[in-house]
Amino acid sequence: MIYIDTNEHLFLYKIPSGRALIKTFLAHRRSIFVSRQIALEVERNKLRVAAFFLGEELKKFILKEMAVPDHLMGVATSEAEKLREKLKEWVDKGDGLKAELASFTSSILEKISHSQDDVSLALRPLFEMAVKETEEERQRARTRRELGDPPGKPGDPLGDQLSWEQFLTHSRGISKLWIFTTDGDFYTKYNGACILNPRLYRDLQETHSDPFEVHVFDNLMEGFKDFVERSMESKETLPTAEESKEIEKEVETLPRFSPTSGVVGEMSDISNLIAARGVSGYSAGSGGVAIINGPLGRWVYQAPDLPEEYFYPQPAIFIRPFQPPMGAPASTQSDRGTP
Repeated sequence: MIYIDTNEHLFLYKIPSGRALIKTFLAHRRSIFVSRQIALEVERNKLRVAAFFLGEELKKFILKEMAVPDHLMGVATSEAEKLREKLKEWVDKGDGLKAELASFTSSILEKISHSQDDVSLALRPLFEMAVKETEEERQRARTRRELGDPPGKPGDPLGDQLSWEQFLTHSRGISKLWIFTTDGDFYTKYNGACILNPRLYRDLQETHSDPFEVHVFDNLMEGFKDFVERSMESKETLPTAEESKEIEKEVETLPRFSPTSGVVGEMSDISNLIAARGVSGYSAGSGGVAIINGPLGRWVYQAPDLPEEYFYPQPAIFIRPFQPPMGAPASTQSDRGTP
């Protein structure tokens, strides 16, 4: 059985060569565990993820006028003027094309909003199999959150905790398990290998009979490849070597950010900018304050102190902590944890 977390499903909405991966998802859908919570989180966040991705791609289409210094080029003024006119013509055409692309992008987002886009339609058979939680599983998830046990953050809405409790229930009796995630709550990466969090491994020990094995991957293609090899499934369900190479190339250019964390107030304006590698999550405090769990500990920031350039695509957070004004609520005080 394969557990694929929400962000890995959302990955399909921010990669150009997604069709090959969708084919792999569907080929193994009966081996993939999908909770109702994961299906709902994908539905809630897919538009925002796609908008962020398409917006970044549109920014790459830039054609600007350039200065033509006729006094340096050794050409007559008339020739320089002709070159300037031609450059302006190219820029004008580029602006028109960019407007067409922006309109096309808007139509794509409209389809995603109505779940009529290609990805949503392709994933529908998988999400129709989503499993609804029981009240007992919900209570266990609440207890997990209150105790601070992974996955999920104590201050976040009930989410990962619930899906994990359901996975424990529905994977009983299955000896081979796979987990595909980029969430650091699940694993620690060392020497290229993803090693499952000891607390989560103990959960599996308590619910599974020996022997059992669990394989964790932070790369969808590598994870599916391992699943196919160990399960002796057909390799035709995997992306081709050429498709895999193209996907890997695209993955390297994508920012890592968690689009499923919640925000309130003005924090919604910067929710998509939490793109720094090493950020394990963030939540909202009072007065539009972000509480960010990063590689340097726990910091508190206010929305105006979170400009885009500090977060995308930097490998870590280099922004100063927010110092609240006199009389601000105690919950907004800068709170730096131990590295």
